Amino acid sequence: MTTTEPAATGAGPAPDPSSGPASDPSSGPAPSLTARLGAWARTVDHAGIPRATAASARSQLISNLAAVRASLNHPVGQAIVRAFGPPLQPDPTRSAYVLAALATVLDFDEVAYSGHVSTGAVNVAVAEVERSRLDGKSLLATIVTANECAARISAATILSPFFRGQTNTHTHLASAAAARLHARKASAEEWTAGLGLALGVLAVPLHHGVVTSDIKALSAAAPVRMALDACDAAAHGLSGAETILEHPEGLLAQLSAVPLPDAVVAGLGRRWHTDTLTYKRWPGSAYLHAAFDCAERLHQRLGALDPSRIRRITVHGSLLTWQLQKKVAPALAGPRTSVSAATLSVGYGVATLLLTGSLGPEDYAAPALGDEARWELAAKVSVEHDMGLSTRMAQATSPLGEALRQAGDRALDWPEFIAWVGADAPRLLAGLGAPEETFEQATMAIGARVELELADAETTGEACDAFIGSAGPETRRDHASIVRRKFLATGGSAEVLAELERIESLDQARTARVLLRALSADPADTATAGADSAWAMNWPSMTRVDIASFRKTLRRWKLTVCEETPRRRPTCLLVSPLPTSRAISSSRRLSESSGFGGCGTSLVPVSCSGPEFRPTARKFRGETSSRNPAPEERQLRPLAGERGLCLDRAVQHGDAPVVRRQVLDRARACSARAGSGRRGDGDQPRGVGSSRKHADRVASRFQNDRIRSAAATGPSCARSGHLREGGPGDGSVRRRCGGARGTTSEARAASHSPSPS
Repeated sequence: MTTTEPAATGAGPAPDPSSGPASDPSSGPAPSLTARLGAWARTVDHAGIPRATAASARSQLISNLAAVRASLNHPVGQAIVRAFGPPLQPDPTRSAYVLAALATVLDFDEVAYSGHVSTGAVNVAVAEVERSRLDGKSLLATIVTANECAARISAATILSPFFRGQTNTHTHLASAAAARLHARKASAEEWTAGLGLALGVLAVPLHHGVVTSDIKALSAAAPVRMALDACDAAAHGLSGAETILEHPEGLLAQLSAVPLPDAVVAGLGRRWHTDTLTYKRWPGSAYLHAAFDCAERLHQRLGALDPSRIRRITVHGSLLTWQLQKKVAPALAGPRTSVSAATLSVGYGVATLLLTGSLGPEDYAAPALGDEARWELAAKVSVEHDMGLSTRMAQATSPLGEALRQAGDRALDWPEFIAWVGADAPRLLAGLGAPEETFEQATMAIGARVELELADAETTGEACDAFIGSAGPETRRDHASIVRRKFLATGGSAEVLAELERIESLDQARTARVLLRALSADPADTATAGADSAWAMNWPSMTRVDIASFRKTLRRWKLTVCEETPRRRPTCLLVSPLPTSRAISSSRRLSESSGFGGCGTSLVPVSCSGPEFRPTARKFRGETSSRNPAPEERQLRPLAGERGLCLDRAVQHGDAPVVRRQVLDRARACSARAGSGRRGDGDQPRGVGSSRKHADRVASRFQNDRIRSAAATGPSCARSGHLREGGPGDGSVRRRCGGARGTTSEARAASHSPSPS
């Protein structure tokens, strides 16, 4: 059940940042801000979250998955996958890193009051679904909890220099740490230590690097990784600074000219920052979207305009739009502009919409990004500050108004505020009123007007007080349809979308499966993925290029990725036919892993780093265990042309995973061929392990108490990538991991493949 704390009264004198809440001196020191926040956050569950708030988080999840999908089809996103692996991996920390990077590439993620909370909140929660066994309700509860923690810490620092945006790394640190701590049901002590460790080191991206390179994606992913490492450290006993937020040398004092420590715990359980979410229809900064909406309307009204007819384009915007354009302008270099700078350019987005009527991920990649005509039109765009739009922006909840209300007279000490409004600052503050009791009616009002001056002296324009998707009554009504269109526009499946829209009703296995399908190029490929190992199923499409050279020499090998629970790392398993004798090995363990029913099938544990295929163990050749070095010390020397066997279920046998059902089918198939006088590739000369009696003994061995099912022993396995080519009967067989369906037919198909020369 979720507990509730009363809202703070915002205006008035600033509380002593180091004093914490008022308390009885005889009861000892007051709890720190992180202790109070963690004590509340660990109690949040789905039942205690208002229905409208949970619905907002559901749309946030769908919108973020769409942003990741968009980046997967973008050159920068594809480079990230080549470097670090697919978005869903057995290691949740690495998975969260990749997801955070992909979600940030195109500035296509969601914003709230205050900050880009989805980077850590959604992506870490998604990455934790397998490891922490989160069902749909638990997933949304984790997202909401992380939103609340990160948004509050970010709101406490917002009265600081403008335009940190996605490079506000402390928001990513807080959201990622809170998501992992909540997903793993951390203790109150772990929450305090984890947040203290996570917020103790700040990465500071350089603006020049952000706007001239692709570093922005890593500037979000790196803090996520740091925060998750901090949580793991806290779980194993490392301590963090309890007063990391409110101490005079803590995070708030370091980042903000006017710290608002009261914002961290104001109205816990009643002021849900998730209710302030804004959902983007376009890639690019939210400060630009009102101008983009105006340009879309102009295109719908005027059609595709000849750029030569347009003399000038004037964008009237709030302080945020105007200053952002000034800040990014030096980095704009026409067709040579970086992706990050283009997503911050109002001119490029407006020009693209006027010319084409749309603005999507493909417009931030070649050939669109190198289109001279777009940049020539973008050069005609100028931005002017409209004080009326800035005043409306400050009166809304997000991105600034609520912070000014909470600060009250303290805001007069904020240099940027005084430079902006000058002598009118006290009057503007007085007109804002008291802080909001709840965020049920939260708004964002970043407006714009776009005016076109044509060559024939005609002038036309459009105005937008708040862009579509920004927090407000229309978005509270329509956010589900907004993110639905966004997900489908990035190639998402309507069937998958329908499941995501009812994710609260899904158990853990179905939740994992639908998330996997949501990020797959072809959801049909993963529709029947095994529940115990859904993440591994994402590897085939992502690793096919990485192992292309390996396939040239081993055309019929099959690769399975397993996650061994005790070691918490992925392990690749190869199975291939080998000449063996049942009498060679005196070790029962090696006998089970090196020869099955005389068919010579060998199981090879292979260390795997990320999505790349890096074999580091060679095949067992029947030697006794005393003569075999450790697998990681051996070098795999595969033989060209050998044919693999699909792994149906992995079980644990010491440190070596072994297969069960398909091996039994394989052994029986070999015995049947031997009894009929036929010999296929992988069969031994007659008389060597070819009797049905021996096959039955092998089958019996796999059924004894030393071989346990995957569910009982913990490892999760999936047939994640069958590297099969050529040969009759060598088709692809899809099945559930651990299911019996298809196993006999696969063994039969394997047994009739032509033998290599």
